[in-house]
Amino acid sequence: MILMEGFVTRAPLNDLTPGRDGKPRGLCQRLIDVCRRRRADRLVLENANRAQDTMREIQRQIGHNQTMIELFEPSEHGSKLNRMMSCQSLFASGLVYSPANLVRTPDGGAELTEFKWVEEIVAQCQRCPRGKPSSRQQDLADAMSMGLIWLRKFNMLQLQPEFIQSELDRRAWKPPAFNAAKHYGLV
Repeated sequence: MILMEGFVTRAPLNDLTPGRDGKPRGLCQRLIDVCRRRRADRLVLENANRAQDTMREIQRQIGHNQTMIELFEPSEHGSKLNRMMSCQSLFASGLVYSPANLVRTPDGGAELTEFKWVEEIVAQCQRCPRGKPSSRQQDLADAMSMGLIWLRKFNMLQLQPEFIQSELDRRAWKPPAFNAAKHYGLV
């Protein structure tokens, strides 16, 4: 899994005026912009607060066919801390990658520097057990855990032992032989 983008914003539901960064200020417009730029086929929203309004407004603006919108129920997976701890093995296994910039140094070498938004996500994930579980300072970490849980739920992201077992099960399964007499109820 590769992180592509991350941001925290407090925005009105709809606002077409661009912000200081040149991106739309409204929440729906910002999400639509990200989905179009990243060619997302699915948008997963946490089913809390204004998720229903946001989902309906995005569907109204872009239609039902471009991006599928799905609601994630956080209460099914426990608290923010429990959700983050359930994803710990994915980080430890090296399945989550973050983008970085390769910058040439004056001496001819290269230096790897992380983007500011990546540094903020990593910092929030690192301080997750020690921070306040309900604070806005952990929203990026909570969104990260929500995405990872969703990917695992639909088998798009698996640990190595899980993948090996699923492949063994898939290869070992053989369909039963077709019995025409039994099919037509003659036996």
